[in-house]
Amino acid sequence: MIDIHSHILPQLDDGARTLEEALDMARLAADDGIQQMVCTPHMFNGLSHNPEPAEVLDRVGALQEAIAREGLRLLPGNEVHFTHEILDKVRTGGITKINQLNYMLVEFPALSVPAPARPPRGVRVDARRLTFERARALR
Repeated sequence: MIDIHSHILPQLDDGARTLEEALDMARLAADDGIQQMVCTPHMFNGLSHNPEPAEVLDRVGALQEAIAREGLRLLPGNEVHFTHEILDKVRTGGITKINQLNYMLVEFPALSVPAPARPPRGVRVDARRLTFERARALR
């Protein structure tokens, strides 16, 4: 099993507060059958300092060494809050894509997609429909 959304990197955002807490999280994940976990610190939502990919890679590597015997493989990533900056950050390499491939975890605002934001070429987003479906789901 692969967990594509975790806040296991210590002292980075609203996830693990200490290395010990991160180690406990890794043990629990491995015990639950998770074999790979994507470390996804927040980007653009005020819960972190928007870590650059180099920092995420360093932190993933350090934590991977610390949990080596748990049998859990950590992968780099980000949980990217959808904002007006997202396309520029993707184009300039400022976002850590999942395992440094061509995928990323995107967090949309609670009730809408920012109107002036344009999705990447080939992606269609209907903000009115997303807003309606999200509002209906919250009832």
